[in-house]
Amino acid sequence: RHMDEKDLRRLRRQDLLEMLLERTREVEDLRAENAALAEKLSFLEQRQREAASLEEREQQLRASVERLNAVLAAHERDLDELIKKAAEAVSKVEASATSAVESAKQQEKAPTPAPVPQKAKLLDIIKPPKQKKRKKQPEVKGSK
Repeated sequence: RHMDEKDLRRLRRQDLLEMLLERTREVEDLRAENAALAEKLSFLEQRQREAASLEEREQQLRASVERLNAVLAAHERDLDELIKKAAEAVSKVEASATSAVESAKQQEKAPTPAPVPQKAKLLDIIKPPKQKKRKKQPEVKGSK
């Protein structure tokens, strides 16, 4: 409540002291409230700095995740290519194996060829073996 100077002069000393004491208490309460608010403000400012730091860290992590996703996508493409090449190789091996099996079946059905003569027998066919010459026995004189 506001009082003008005239009203204040009419008050007794006791009343003035009580008013002064009341105002002093109000000032102390306001100072305590101001200190509490300053502490709360300081805490909130610290939290804001931490939040900004967290936002910065989040941006860094998002960038890292994007780089990792790009690397992962490249590896997936490489893996897909390897799988495709492996499937092609398996198909070729299967085709080759099928062809070999078919060839083996055809050979089983075909008549068995005559055995290949051994080298010695082959030479006998080409050139008959030499016959051993008989040694003539010396004639004994006088036996006839």
